[in-house]
Amino acid sequence: MVKRVKSYISGLDKMLNGGFPENSVVIINGGPGTGKTIICTQIAYYNALNGNKVVLFDLEQNREKIIEQMKQFKWSFEKVKRNMEIITIEDVEKEKGNYLEYLLEKINKTKYDIIVIDSLDSIITYLLKEEDIKKIGIEKIKDIVVPAIIDAEHVERMKIKHIFEMLTKSKATSLITSEKVDGEIGNTRDKISEFLCDGMITLNRNSISGGLTRTIEVVKMRRTNIDSSVHSFDFKKGGIFVE
Repeated sequence: MVKRVKSYISGLDKMLNGGFPENSVVIINGGPGTGKTIICTQIAYYNALNGNKVVLFDLEQNREKIIEQMKQFKWSFEKVKRNMEIITIEDVEKEKGNYLEYLLEKINKTKYDIIVIDSLDSIITYLLKEEDIKKIGIEKIKDIVVPAIIDAEHVERMKIKHIFEMLTKSKATSLITSEKVDGEIGNTRDKISEFLCDGMITLNRNSISGGLTRTIEVVKMRRTNIDSSVHSFDFKKGGIFVE
C-alpha cells in the first residue's frame, strides 16, 4: 500500500487519490501569478502544523515577505516554527555563499518530511556563473562523464539531475516550483525536470469576459491513480480552495 503525504487542500487531495505518494518529487508549474508559491507554502504550513518536519528554500523572497504573505491567509509562523524551517538567499550568503552547495548539504544532513524549493528556475539562474561552477566543483556531481568543453546548458542539466537525485535519496516528499513559459514547447523552462519528476501539477490563470479564472491540473503522478481533469480553484481566507 502506498504511503501518502496530504496536501491538506481537500480538493487537491481528492484529485491525488488521498495525497502525494511519499518520497515523490513533484513539480508545481505555471506562469507568473498563478499561485505556485502560495500553494507550496500552504502545503508546507499545514504539514508543519500537523507535526511533519518541513523546510522551505526560497531564493525569490526574504523571510519577512514570506511570513507577511502567510499572515494574509491567517497562517501563523509562530505556531509552526518548531517544525517549519525557512531558508532564504540571505541565510545562504551568511554561511556558504553558494545556494546549491548549501541546499544539498542541508538535505543530506537533516531528515525532513517535506522539502519545498521555490524556485528551480531561480536556483539555476543564480548558479550559472563561472565562479559558482568553480566553487562547487564539477567533480562533486557524480555518476556523469564530464566532457572537455562544458557549456552553460550542459552544466544546468547536470545540476538539475543532481538536485533530483539528492531529493529522492532524502526520502522526503518534495515540491519544486517552475515557471511555464507560454508559447514554448514543454511544461518547464529547463525542459528536463518535467521528465525527471515523479509528479507534475500545473496552475493556470485566464481572463474570460472581463473576469479571471484559475485552474489546477494533475498532469502526472507516479504510483497512484489521479483525477487528471482540470479543476477551478480560488484564493480564500484560509488559502487555496479547489472546486
